[in-house]
Amino acid sequence: MSERRRELRELRGSDTPGNASGKQNKKKTEELSDSDHTPSRTKEQKLKKNQENGQDNEKQPKIKDVLKPTADSPATAAAAAAAVPATGADIDKVLSKLDSIQKDNESIKTQLKEIKSTFQEKLEALDNRVSKISGTLEEEITENKKGLNELKTTVSEVESSLSFQGGQVESQKKELNEMWQKQKHFMAKIKEIEERENAMKSEINALKEKNLDMDRHNRKYNLLFYGIAELPRENILETVKTFLKNDVKLQEDRIEQIIFANMHRIPKTGPGHKPIIVRFARWEDRELVMNQVFKGVLPTAKNIQTDLPPVLKEVRYNLQKEAYKLRTGAEKYRTRILEKGTKLKLQIRKDATQLWADYKA
Repeated sequence: MSERRRELRELRGSDTPGNASGKQNKKKTEELSDSDHTPSRTKEQKLKKNQENGQDNEKQPKIKDVLKPTADSPATAAAAAAAVPATGADIDKVLSKLDSIQKDNESIKTQLKEIKSTFQEKLEALDNRVSKISGTLEEEITENKKGLNELKTTVSEVESSLSFQGGQVESQKKELNEMWQKQKHFMAKIKEIEERENAMKSEINALKEKNLDMDRHNRKYNLLFYGIAELPRENILETVKTFLKNDVKLQEDRIEQIIFANMHRIPKTGPGHKPIIVRFARWEDRELVMNQVFKGVLPTAKNIQTDLPPVLKEVRYNLQKEAYKLRTGAEKYRTRILEKGTKLKLQIRKDATQLWADYKA
């Protein structure tokens, strides 16, 4: 490339119009250009052929058209420029382009070396990683193959076991179906028994209620006297008559008219006097005593209550505790416990001008 450039510079000085040697040099320049840029020989041959056939100079390609960039490389453009009659200025342009191309080639070579070096380093690193991964994968593949073989063996054993147990499973399904049918039958029986049990419970509750009412009815002629002191070798009848006279405030002649069916003290747990249960032969005598109680003639330490079955006595005891709180509270309510059959309820009012009202806790 450097020798051709020197020859082009020598030819530059001898390139004048009308000089024969200039024409020869011009022809030689074209030959040198052709030797450097072979892709443009086809265009040069066409131009020479057109000149030999006597075509007009106007049809010859202009310098700017020849130097116009194409899809080819920069070397092709330089060859196209050298295909036309060259002048000194044209040769300078060609030399300048050749210098630029040489610099570009050197820069490209440098970049290619750097790219090659970087690529080589990355390729080596990649080879190392691939080698490590390949070794790991080979180990894992070996282990997986071993595990897969074991799994195949296990599956084969399970299949054999399942095949052997297949008949037993069908037999067990049949047995389970029979057991299910029996269970359904038993569940129906249990439901029927539960319905009977509920009916029996209702009947029992009704009987209990009826028995409670009968017990309460049998006790309706009885009264319980509380707070009467016990005397040694006491005459219970005289003790009761004295209580009716002194505490209940009944007339003595009226007391003598009362017919008592029975009376006695009943056992008691805890401190205090044993209560006396008195059974009256006539209802009006019993009501006579209770009317005096309702009038509030009894002293504080003594009391008279109706005789109730144990269940109702417990209910009355709880109501009495609630009534005491109401009487001693800020409102100072008056209270009474009303008995209706087997039902007891607490009633309150503030004074005698008000009607009794059911108390709701």
